[in-house]
This record gives sequence, C-alpha cells and structure tokens, in this order.
Amino acid sequence: MTSIVQVKKKAQVTIPKEIREQLAISEGDVLEVRVENEAVVMRPRPSDKTALRPSPAGSLSKLSGAFSAGGDALKDSEAIHGD
Repeated sequence: MTSIVQVKKKAQVTIPKEIREQLAISEGDVLEVRVENEAVVMRPRPSDKTALRPSPAGSLSKLSGAFSAGGDALKDSEAIHGD
C-alpha cells in the first residue's frame, strides 16, 4: 500500500488510517524511524501494549478453565501441553 502525505509544521506527518489499522498503530505508540536506501522507514516498536491488544477470536477460549486459583503452575502447564 502506498499513500501520499505532506510534511506539516515541526516535520509532522499523518500516517493514513488504512496503514494505522493494518499495523494496529494508535495514539501513544512508539515507532522506530530510520533511513534505508534513501527512504524514511517507520515501524511500530514492540512494547508491553502489544500484549494487551485483542487476541484473535477463540484463542483465549482454549485456556478457559485451564488454571485454577491456588493451583500448581507446573501441573497446570503439563495438563495444557500434555507434558
């Protein structure tokens, strides 16, 4: 996907909505910026926030009921992974 953006005051640019949605970029996220082959390359920097993003539908339902309060973490892990 290619988009055209204009550099504004203080060298600000707006990342087009389609690209922000595709990469799940939102306000407050940190991006890495570098020059590569005479091009400006920006990419989301991994963070703890990434772990808090919604997971694919159904992925958490597989863990439902797998852990119990006060349980043995090793035993719970073995039950899930069949170790």
